[in-house]
Amino acid sequence: MKFLTPGPTQLHPAAKKSIELALADNIGSISHRSEQAYELYDRAEAGVRVVLAVPDDWQLFFLSSATECMERLVQNCVQKSSCHFVNGAFSERFKKIADQLGKKTHTHQVALGKGFDVRDTNIPTNCELISIAMNETSTGVWTDAETIKEIRKNAPDALIVIDVVSALPYAAIPWNDVDAVFFSVQKGFGMPAGLGVLMVNERCVHTAKTLEANNVSTGSYHSFASLQKYAEKHSTPETPNMLGLYTLGNVCDALNRQGLKRLRSETIDKAKCVYDWLETSDVYSPFVTDTSHRSPTVITVTAPDPKKAIEACKQHDIILGSGYGDLKSTTFRIANFPMHTLDDMNRVVDILQTL
Repeated sequence: MKFLTPGPTQLHPAAKKSIELALADNIGSISHRSEQAYELYDRAEAGVRVVLAVPDDWQLFFLSSATECMERLVQNCVQKSSCHFVNGAFSERFKKIADQLGKKTHTHQVALGKGFDVRDTNIPTNCELISIAMNETSTGVWTDAETIKEIRKNAPDALIVIDVVSALPYAAIPWNDVDAVFFSVQKGFGMPAGLGVLMVNERCVHTAKTLEANNVSTGSYHSFASLQKYAEKHSTPETPNMLGLYTLGNVCDALNRQGLKRLRSETIDKAKCVYDWLETSDVYSPFVTDTSHRSPTVITVTAPDPKKAIEACKQHDIILGSGYGDLKSTTFRIANFPMHTLDDMNRVVDILQTL
């Protein structure tokens, strides 16, 4: 089977090999307070920093998931108010977490399948944090770096957070225009779920320290203060996902050998293969109609019978992603990550155009 699902997805070849090696080397049994564990932590962190070109002065924390990253950011960076750009289920999840934590939330929402025009967006001046999904996994809508830059111009004092869960490793992160970035590994990094990566700059760390000094709760063992303390010792507050750290280091090495320039070029070619066909199809069409907002990594397809398309591909050992939430009965999704090939995309097209 080949999984062209938007996460969990097809395992990266380096992930498969890592899991085999980890079992042979008893990685799952080593002490998380051992030198070997510290070395694995350092290797994973260094790999992420190279792949994503993370600035040296940014902190990197390993958590359990992207959803936990959302919660930790609200706890540590928001005292009263946050603002959320919502265009799908996952950007909405961030907003709901802030609601659940008792924050006052402001929402800029557009219809599913639409992107944001932020030139005239009025962001309340009291918003401490702004969240945006660079790639909304539920719909396949892309928010480019220029849009994020425009949001920064409109709200220079707020902390800007971007969800890049399904945008990586393709996306080039606009580090100068954001304050926090997070992802989980079961999509573009082709790994089993269970590891989230949160990167924050000094503004975020300072905000968390200020809230603590003002007796505002920033969480317990996963407060930024606690995470930073242990990160300085090449570790985490609790026993981490050691298998995940080991595998992440190996996957990053493989991605770095492939090279980001080549990876991005191949991603564009694969996406073009599918989108070009959709534009000519009498049966299927791109769910995102504005080409400037179409995701290169999660292609969402409008179909008269999504189940028929998914089942047809399954008969050829290809697993597509179903539509998400309210879009389940009208769409399906095709993931386009480094583990997926141009041949995979051509096979999907060949199968679907016979239906």
